[in-house]
Amino acid sequence: MVANERDPRVFPFGVHAADSTVSVFSWYADATDALRSYVEQDLLIHLLDDQQTRDAVSRILGEALVLGEGLDTVAEVLNSATGDDSVILWCGTFAELCGGEYAGSDVVDDFRGDSSEVSGPITPGEIAGFVEFIREHGR
Repeated sequence: MVANERDPRVFPFGVHAADSTVSVFSWYADATDALRSYVEQDLLIHLLDDQQTRDAVSRILGEALVLGEGLDTVAEVLNSATGDDSVILWCGTFAELCGGEYAGSDVVDDFRGDSSEVSGPITPGEIAGFVEFIREHGR
């Protein structure tokens, strides 16, 4: 199953990434699983036109994998290397996303819409709808 189609209640570590045309949430078992997927599937490499940038990204990902780190620990460095070609906007858990811990994002407000009188973290009754919303977010 493709990472952006996974259920974040089962795969709780999320990555919100974007390029010039689309943004997408993808879900993994944990931060190390996310990093491993980025390395094994060349998730960033194919988006980059510049060979020097591709080499830098490969090095950053490879070194982090060897050190046993997760994608969350190298996201800022990757963003510096890729510039606007591909950006990791957020890394964290589904619980953090539901709790509104995505600085600079209005994803919870966007899910609820302007007419909602509910504020704060996603409620248990909203979870299923929120999962579907983030699955389609940015497409």
